[in-house]
Amino acid sequence: HRFVHAGHKPLLCTECGKSYSSEESFKAHALAHRGVRPFPCTQCDKAYRTKRDLQEHQVLHTGQRPFSCEQCSKTFARRPSLRSHRKIHIAAGTGKRPYACPYCGKDFRQQSNLREHLRLHTGEKPYKCRFCSDAFPKLPELRRHLISHTGEAHLCTVCSKALRDPHTLRAHKCLQTGERPFRCEQCSKSYTLATKLRRHQKSHLADKPYKCELCGLGYTLPQSLARHALTHK
Repeated sequence: HRFVHAGHKPLLCTECGKSYSSEESFKAHALAHRGVRPFPCTQCDKAYRTKRDLQEHQVLHTGQRPFSCEQCSKTFARRPSLRSHRKIHIAAGTGKRPYACPYCGKDFRQQSNLREHLRLHTGEKPYKCRFCSDAFPKLPELRRHLISHTGEAHLCTVCSKALRDPHTLRAHKCLQTGERPFRCEQCSKSYTLATKLRRHQKSHLADKPYKCELCGLGYTLPQSLARHALTHK
């Protein structure tokens, strides 16, 4: 910890020469050379080099956005996204674009845009097809390519996983984003799948709080009671 404050970086990678002040960062970097990601997410097929990276990813599944910008109150699920966003405010104040290409001098407001641009110069293709040896510089290009293997256009825009039908894709996306669109009208609990909502609603069947004042029949939903009331008219 004291190395961070002193600015020293005594941990040197013998493979590429990069140095680190934090042992956690150094170990994560060493794993990157070996392609090892020992921390898998239990809710999707992604894996990470550090426990902290995994924990920040798991927030995406809960729908929480705990990192807030002090200048505009915009919120983010991950700390790196907030750091990148803050630089937009800095650039707006100075009129500068903080990320410049070392090859051609073109500058960008966001680091992600610079990374994508750099691939034009380096030829890097980080998005690899899991079915064949093809690789692509941009994620949308990989998604289009995957359809040639799966024969399906039902691809997740978050992780590029191909699903067998639109229903499965919708359910999968809810897991990725933390969205729970299926809400119980009786108790306001919500679920990612309609099947889970129906299973939950059965727990209310024994409870019939909506009673007819004329005949005493009970119903689980107010709409059902309203329809029944019409039979007395």
